[in-house]
Amino acid sequence: MGETEAVLALVLMLGGFGTIAMMIWAFVRTRRPPSSAAPDHVARLAAQMEALQGSIDAMALEVERIGEGQRFTTKLLSEREAARADPSLRSG
Repeated sequence: MGETEAVLALVLMLGGFGTIAMMIWAFVRTRRPPSSAAPDHVARLAAQMEALQGSIDAMALEVERIGEGQRFTTKLLSEREAARADPSLRSG
């Protein structure tokens, strides 16, 4: 093996190792979130989650009120039908 072939083999090996090292570095870099933007992003998400939770709580309260109104209306209608069916239940 000549000197030229040895140098060529060394250059190719170093180039291969360098390519592999750059690929690993790029992979690690893309897997890690940027450190400067992370706290701001997390704070924005937390504020959005709190607003969403408040909206869901308000909707749940309104749905409960609607349900209570429907139960009350159903009770009144059933009492009215019972009074029509049995005249002794009428008041007055």
